[in-house]
Amino acid sequence: AISRMNMVIVLESYTSFFLDTEGLILNDMIIPIETSIQVKTDFFTDYEYGMQVQSTGELQKPESFVTDNDRVFEYDRYLEKDGIYYVLPFAETVIISEGNPSFVRYLYQLKNTFLSVIYRIIPSPESGLLAGILFGEKSALSSDLEDQFRTVGLMHIVVLSGYNVSVIINVIMRFLGFLPKQLRALLAVFGIISFALLVGAGPTV
Repeated sequence: AISRMNMVIVLESYTSFFLDTEGLILNDMIIPIETSIQVKTDFFTDYEYGMQVQSTGELQKPESFVTDNDRVFEYDRYLEKDGIYYVLPFAETVIISEGNPSFVRYLYQLKNTFLSVIYRIIPSPESGLLAGILFGEKSALSSDLEDQFRTVGLMHIVVLSGYNVSVIINVIMRFLGFLPKQLRALLAVFGIISFALLVGAGPTV
């Protein structure tokens, strides 16, 4: 698949990212197909948002599976809510182009820096939980742990909501208390937009 990277998540043993595809290569022919794919590949290459890459592997439809708690986790429906209909596990990925710098790319670099520090100094699954609370990074949680959160009704802990936005507003308004009120309000709006882009601009935000 020839694609541009969307969200990049670096974990302990692999890198997971979402691709907005431009085409699929089949028997040396490029077939223009626009879709989104979840790719899992090596963790030792620095992948970034906006890069153009070529990933090679066996394209699969995500399937439901049974967790350690003997519950069925509907992985296909879990990805479908984000517009992901295919997965490419154990993919070989080659960077074709570094892509162009952008404000959104800078935000993702900042986010990935924070996440890398969290994953490095805090063991799993606590690191995945913290990543979920701070950035709504549910993909950092294991499927079994996420299923347990859903079972006990605590999934809202790792889902960003308006509460997170209100905290951002409060922090900005207090930190910039020495500025005129209108300027603080303008900067707060900018901060909210930046935070929404940073966490993926999901509907809960």
